[in-house]
Amino acid sequence: MGEIARVSVIITNFNRISMVGRAIRSCLDQATPHRDLEIIVVDDGSDDGSREYLRMFGDRVVLVLHDRNMGVAQASNSGLARATGRYVMRVDSDDFLNRYAVHTLAGILDENPAIDFAYCDLLKVDVNGFPIARIDRGDPENLFDYGAGILFRREVIEQAGGYDPSLPNSEDYDLLLQVCRDHKGFHLPLAYYRYYMHGDNLSQNGLREKFKQMVNERHGIQNR
Repeated sequence: MGEIARVSVIITNFNRISMVGRAIRSCLDQATPHRDLEIIVVDDGSDDGSREYLRMFGDRVVLVLHDRNMGVAQASNSGLARATGRYVMRVDSDDFLNRYAVHTLAGILDENPAIDFAYCDLLKVDVNGFPIARIDRGDPENLFDYGAGILFRREVIEQAGGYDPSLPNSEDYDLLLQVCRDHKGFHLPLAYYRYYMHGDNLSQNGLREKFKQMVNERHGIQNR
């Protein structure tokens, strides 16, 4: 990896030693020159052996370690602080990125200066990788419900102030609400992001709805 990348991919991990390797390998396997891509892995105070496991990737990833668990928002911000790329994407530690995702989405931003972020559809799969459902993120509600796998121009996230560390959940929803007010996105109708369903997904637990309502009140939104 060079000193300045074209795309920075940020993976946040907390106690997912059994899954994070798959996410990292999917990012390492991207069909884009390695010099254009940096993979930043932020371990958010794991105590399951993740740190030792992550060190095995050596200099193929930029490893950021939190001494204690600070939450996915702060972990994402720590990754952003280390990112050098013009474009930034967050990939969850339990998910998988199609090898053409970065190449395709970055190409859209390269060729269209008026577009500030690009995103694809999701494929929900079970723990064995078998398809459950395809999520069309051309539907704005689906976009707001799944905030990973979106490629942003870095300055767009910086202008929004990054992720709000006071939110233990729905921090991606909060960021997207801010970004979508003033910036234009592009929907790519290909399922290039694989979302694993395993019973402990942060976007599916009860906290999601609680903090989503808090975010709605903050932004003056009703009935979403």
